[in-house]
Parts: sequence; structure tokens; C-alpha cells
Amino acid sequence: MTVEVSTPAREDRQALVLDAVLVVFTAVVTVLALVGSTRLVDRTEAGGPGWLLAPALAGVLLARRRFPLTVLVVSIALLLLYYASGRPAVGLELPLAAAFFSTAEQGRVRAAAVTAGVLVVGTYAARMGFGQDPVRLLALDVPVTLVVLAGAIGAGDAVRSRRLRVAEEAERQRLLAAERAAETRALVAEDRRAVAREVHDVLGHSMVVIGMQSDVALDALDDHAQVEASLRSIQHTARTGLADIRQSVRLLAREEEPREPVATLAVLPELLERIRAAGAVVRLREVGEPHPLPIAIDTTAYRVVQEGLTNVVKHSQAREAEVEIRYTAGEVVVIVSDPGPAADPAPNTASAPGSASAPGAGPAPKPSHGHGLTGLTERVAMVGGVLDAGPDPHSPGFRLRARFPLPIVTPYGDQPSNADDLDR
Repeated sequence: MTVEVSTPAREDRQALVLDAVLVVFTAVVTVLALVGSTRLVDRTEAGGPGWLLAPALAGVLLARRRFPLTVLVVSIALLLLYYASGRPAVGLELPLAAAFFSTAEQGRVRAAAVTAGVLVVGTYAARMGFGQDPVRLLALDVPVTLVVLAGAIGAGDAVRSRRLRVAEEAERQRLLAAERAAETRALVAEDRRAVAREVHDVLGHSMVVIGMQSDVALDALDDHAQVEASLRSIQHTARTGLADIRQSVRLLAREEEPREPVATLAVLPELLERIRAAGAVVRLREVGEPHPLPIAIDTTAYRVVQEGLTNVVKHSQAREAEVEIRYTAGEVVVIVSDPGPAADPAPNTASAPGSASAPGAGPAPKPSHGHGLTGLTERVAMVGGVLDAGPDPHSPGFRLRARFPLPIVTPYGDQPSNADDLDR
């Protein structure tokens, strides 16, 4: 069963409309009953203060949401007062239907039912005591009154039950949205921790190289050529290491888990072999002359290929993909595409085929549970890149395309062309 989820503003509008309908209904049926009664008796007997019954019963309904039981009691009292003044009969069930409906709608179903029973028994017993035909009353009037009042109470209870279902569904949707948001935040935080671990590896590697070359320079102070070569190596390592750190660091997290080896495009053939072992056909196409990339871009490009191939294995009926890497002097573009079509959607989408990894084949990817692209998009943006994920314009399949502008390393490790002031 589908339950419509309403917003608070919509519920308020619906409540106002229902209030207006009940007020108008009570006023109209009471006026019609008064008009009908004037045709059976003297107009002077039916007129006068008796016409105030309609606005009185309608007006008291304005307080029905805050004081439903009081409204019911006051409505019954007004009608009994009308009859006690000797006015002609206007019925019992229709003038009071809205009051009984309101009492049940506000959760006082038992009180409404008991009041209806006492009212019917009392009023019709009194009418029989005044000499009215009991056969007619029991055969016609009592059943009609019971049906109308029972219908009003049942309708009120149904409206209340539906309102409760809508509220429960709205709360369930809110909790699901909060849970999805929490999962997304956790996965993004995991990717950030992975970046922090990679920064640790990059920095450690650079410092080891610098230390080693410094030792060489100290041992070869008399060999000017060797000293110059060591110092140049230290200079280059320091510059590129600083550039990599500035590209990678957005949010440093504590290293709470064992670190995994840093995977780059250099180990891409091993990833392709693991994917092929899972049953997919993968083609690799390189355009341009491959050249060393900053470690942050290199590792992120690897993750883009990993995510794209995982989606092909899990979600494409084609079971084949093409990986294209375009190298230019100013950027590197990574494209993973498949000819499609997509397989039937599964409840969970994963970001990496962790189960397909073999010993020594690089770091095992981790499942993303439907949020892999969320973390990957942020990760690509961290290094100044842009990730596009969507239908392949050349086939019914899916395409993942990441563009990484390459930084220009200056003597102080700054990146004026496209570093986006990461050190701010």
C-alpha cells in the first residue's frame, strides 16, 4: 500500500479545508431542516430564535480541534435546548454528525460511541413517552440515526488513522534520509582518510630520498660533481614533494587503520588482470607519451579506473570495457566506458572489486554501497580535477571521465596555473 507523504504546510491547508467543509455542512443541513419544518407547522412557531440553531451549531465547530468532546457536549445541549423550547423537529443525526465526526477524528472514538448510544436511547425513549408511534420510530428513525452517527464516527476515525499513517511514513522517510546522509558522510570521511594515508606515504618517500642524498653529499664533499648531483636531486625531490602535498591535503585525518600500499597507474596492468579474471574483457588505450605524474594525481587516476571497471563488472550486461588514458603536457584524461546496456539495478552498488584482488596485486578496493561516485568526485576535486559520470554519448553504456590539469612546479613548489590555492 502506498502512503502519501505530506508536508506540514500541506497538512495545515488540508485541516483548514476540512474545518470549513464541516462548518458549511452543519450550517446547510440545519437550515434545510429548519426550512423543511416550516412547511409542516405554523411559520410563527418555526421562526424566531429557532433560526439561531444553524449558526450556533456551525460556530461551535470552530473549537473542534482543541476541545472536541466539549464541542460535542455543547452541540447536543444546543439541540436539546432547541427542542425544549417547543420548536418543530429538525432531526438529530445530521445537525450533530460533524460534532461526532470531530470527536472521533481527535481520538475520542469510545467517548463518541458511548455518547451516541446514550443520546439515541434517551431521545427516542422520550419521544415514545410523548406518544409517538414506537413502530415507526424503531423501524425507520432509529436505524437511520444509528447509521448516520456510526458513519460519522467511523469516518472521523478513518481520517485520524490515515493522518497517523502519513505521519509515520514521513518520519520513516526522514530517518532513511538521515541514514543515507550519515552513510555518505562516513564514506567521504573514509576517502579523506585514504588521502591522508597517501600523503603520509608521499611525504615519507620524499624525506627518505632527501636524507639519502644528503648523506651522499656529506660523504663526497671533495667530489664537486657528486655533491652537485646530490643537491640537485634533493632540490627536485623537495619541490615535487611539496607540490604533491599541496595538491593532496584538504583534510588530514588520524590514521586509525593499517596503511595499504599506494596504487598508481604503474600497477594498472595488475588491476586489469584482476578484472579480466572476474570475467570482463578490458582494453587499454594510451594516447600521447606517458610521463611521470604527481603522486596525488597518479593515485587518484588509478582509483578512477578502478571505480569504472568495478561498475562494469557489477552493473553492465556487456561485461566489457575500454580504458583510455590521454597524456598531454598540460593535463591527463582518464576515460572508462562500456558499450552497455546496464544490468538490472541491484540494491547495493559497489565501488571496487575487493574480492577479485590477488596476493601481491596491489591494494584491495573497498565497497562503496552506492556512494562510490560521491567520494570519488570529491577525491578528484581535491587534486584540481573534474569527474563526469553518466551515459556514454557514443553507446547505450556508461562512461566515467576524469580530467586532471597538471601543475607547473616553480622553484618553491607553487602551482600558479591550476593549483587553486590549495595551501590557503
